[in-house]
Amino acid sequence: MIWLSCISEKDLYIDVQNVSWNFQDYELSAKVQGVIGDGARENWCEMTLGAEEAIQIFPVWNEDGSVESLVESVDESVLGQQLLAEVGKYLYDKNLFKPVLVAEDIERQPREMNAQLAA
Repeated sequence: MIWLSCISEKDLYIDVQNVSWNFQDYELSAKVQGVIGDGARENWCEMTLGAEEAIQIFPVWNEDGSVESLVESVDESVLGQQLLAEVGKYLYDKNLFKPVLVAEDIERQPREMNAQLAA
């Protein structure tokens, strides 16, 4: 779980559920999927880190069919920018993500990277 800087009245987090890696032309990109929330409301998030960064935030439906979206209480563009920055920094600090790889990194397999992420 990665805690985000305060951009709302409540602390926000992202619980990363999946990371997939793509290596092309000596550049690594990562697709990250997870749940963002504040403890009461949650949204699903999918982002791409690397040369072309992008983020999408989706609502999550409650059991009764209603939607309580987290993005109604925060600025979605600010939230998106912060998610990209914080998740990218987290992966970089764990030595799991370098947008441009050096020769010794090319030897590492995505499986090893996912195992290290889980640790």
